Amino acid sequence: LSQIFFRPKEEISPSDWIEKHIRLNHRQSVHAGMYSFSRTPYLKQIADDCANPNIRQISIMKSAQCGVSQLISNIIFYYVCNRTLPIAIILPSQALAQQFSERNIHNCLDTCEPLQDFITDRLDDIKRTDLSFRSCNLKIIGGGSATKLSSNPIALVCIDECDKLESFLREATPIELAIDRTLSFKETKQDKVILSSTPTLHKSSEIEKHFLEGSQSKYHVPCPHCKFHQELVMENIKWSENCKEDGEWNLKKVEDTAYYQCANCGKSIEEKYKAKMNSLGKWVATNPSAPKDLPSYHISGL
Repeated sequence: LSQIFFRPKEEISPSDWIEKHIRLNHRQSVHAGMYSFSRTPYLKQIADDCANPNIRQISIMKSAQCGVSQLISNIIFYYVCNRTLPIAIILPSQALAQQFSERNIHNCLDTCEPLQDFITDRLDDIKRTDLSFRSCNLKIIGGGSATKLSSNPIALVCIDECDKLESFLREATPIELAIDRTLSFKETKQDKVILSSTPTLHKSSEIEKHFLEGSQSKYHVPCPHCKFHQELVMENIKWSENCKEDGEWNLKKVEDTAYYQCANCGKSIEEKYKAKMNSLGKWVATNPSAPKDLPSYHISGL
């Protein structure tokens, strides 16, 4: 055991550690093999925020299926192998908690090499939603259990799909309760809260509220023609006017002729440019009055 805790830590960023050690299998991703930010370059900075002691909360307002749930599990493994701090992830229901545990956590227990040093010999330490490693404990909580949220202090709290969490009767919101659990670690700057969700209703969305309180960062990508960096917006998606048949849009023709119109040079940008544009993208904060410790990100489906 002493060989584990007195071994020098790898002096690399979370994103580099993840790419070096996280391997996905076919049950987790269609891109089985070593995890790479080349497919989701907009997540790299978010991962590295987790090693910044001056950042206490990260809010991610996102589209569906953009890789954030996998990123959260990658960050959890980074913490297990590099920190000795209690961790919790909270999901809207017990069923989703079990699904996340099986797909994102248990599937990686055998494929992440550094993790092997932190798995104990006791069979009872690795349960479906309650895992005890040599370095820390990990709780995967579903369905808004106030008892589970209030029972133990937690350094890293990840709340996925927070807009779907129900408030507890006569208590604070689940997000407020979760943030309160990190207060024991605030003085040493070890507290970290990650909120992510697809937004629900405008003005009543929890993730929208936290996004607006933060840096409101937008991902800007360069036009392949004029190199102008811009946020992708729905208004600039165009298609041929010849796609109407008998007054109705032919959706197949719309899809075949759709393109993105650059906001600067007006030229058409086709789908084939998307991967390279994403790889050259950069986050641009749009809320200069935001606290420095509250970065927030908007990941568009575009």
